[in-house]
Amino acid sequence: MWSDHLGNKQAVQGVFGSNIPALEGLELMQIAVDGVGNLDVALNLEQLPDTVPARWKEQGCDRVQLRFRFMVDGIVLHQRPRTGDRRVSVDLDKNRLRIVSSDGFWDINADIYHALVEFYPYRSDDYEFPPRWLPR
Repeated sequence: MWSDHLGNKQAVQGVFGSNIPALEGLELMQIAVDGVGNLDVALNLEQLPDTVPARWKEQGCDRVQLRFRFMVDGIVLHQRPRTGDRRVSVDLDKNRLRIVSSDGFWDINADIYHALVEFYPYRSDDYEFPPRWLPR
């Protein structure tokens, strides 16, 4: 399970319980690479899983953005000449990350040594997309 490879895997279990969603067909919203070896990736889930914090549902949230921070030793991005699909699948294991578009027009591969995730619940009626996320 992808959450087993996070430094804060308890947060994932606390939010989703045993209903942890697969990282397939997600909408890629943002990628940011900084000069010190951080790769930040924001991905939208299409809907909330059945098991999420009650306060999210009480606030009318029907979607959540997963905001990953990866500390990487190396990163390779392949992109073909035309604009690709924003739908991606993520493979995360102990030391490797792969993010690939569903149409195969681009992919990211990285060696990782630490990974975390944060959650941004939102109401789809309020935002066309959640606001851009630029980590501190």
